Amino acid sequence: LYSSAASDVYKRQGSEVKSIKNGKISIKESYAIIKKGELYVINSYIPKHTNSSYFNHDETRDRKLLLNKIEIRKLIGKTMSLVAIGMNHKTASLDIREKISVNKEESSRILKKLYSMPIIDEVFLLSTCNRTEIYCEMDDLNYVEHISAWLLKQKGLSLKDYENNIYSYSESSVVKHALNVASGLDSMVIGEPQILGQFKEAFSKANNAGTIGKNLNRLFQYAFSTAKEIRTDTNVGANSISIANVAVSLTDQFYDDLSDKSALLIGAGETVYIAAKNLRKKNIKDIYIANRTHENAKIIAEEVSGTVISLHEIPERIKHSDIILSAVSGNIPII
Repeated sequence: LYSSAASDVYKRQGSEVKSIKNGKISIKESYAIIKKGELYVINSYIPKHTNSSYFNHDETRDRKLLLNKIEIRKLIGKTMSLVAIGMNHKTASLDIREKISVNKEESSRILKKLYSMPIIDEVFLLSTCNRTEIYCEMDDLNYVEHISAWLLKQKGLSLKDYENNIYSYSESSVVKHALNVASGLDSMVIGEPQILGQFKEAFSKANNAGTIGKNLNRLFQYAFSTAKEIRTDTNVGANSISIANVAVSLTDQFYDDLSDKSALLIGAGETVYIAAKNLRKKNIKDIYIANRTHENAKIIAEEVSGTVISLHEIPERIKHSDIILSAVSGNIPII
């Protein structure tokens, strides 16, 4: 399709575009671009008689231009902006962070919805107990507030109530923030190593979902290598400090000796694993581990000479526990 009169870039929405050879083509709810005499159309029906190498001529499908939103932006010279939007332990209390926290099932759905938005080319979501953040390539920084409002709406929240808890970064500030987060320098416990693993897991999920492009991939690979370099060349992780370490060290404020004490650990993730090992080093008498999946709890229990119990046994075991540590994912309180 050609237009001899067009020399600049034009955008036409919901209109009819004339073709010199084939008369009129009705374009409904479409996005048309004319550049250097060539017409490009996204997501619109093209009559079968249209003859152009730009269109798909599979007889079983409507004629659609084989260009995605990223390729279209390249055609019209549109540049993208790197953006990070989030909420963390510095800007919001635990009860607020819990409200915006995203579980694994929600993460996939939110990633797909964000990626389907015309203004976003790439997107990544990180959600832990201390932060929920979105990193994306966006074509207009004026939409940052809209994305913040959209994310809160997915959790039944309003931007009006939480705008003071939300932060955003753009361009080089995003890079600096990503490096700080991946390296544990932005964590509640400075230098804790768990965040890097959580970061990598979230990256893998987004990559598998197809929402990571070359720019976010480049950013996060750089962040991962930088985090490794920091932990190798500095003493930031020398003491292997984590929330689990801090929690166990707090027992010193209550008990001088744990040899006659009993601990109940709820969950079977890395936090409980670290806590269980540290409690055993302190020569605690009994360690009970409760978890939804018996097999996962059993792995930890065998390593620390502990006992596995079911979630139903928690109320009774609480009565006989001197220390209780709960670290589980989920929106429903266990205790």
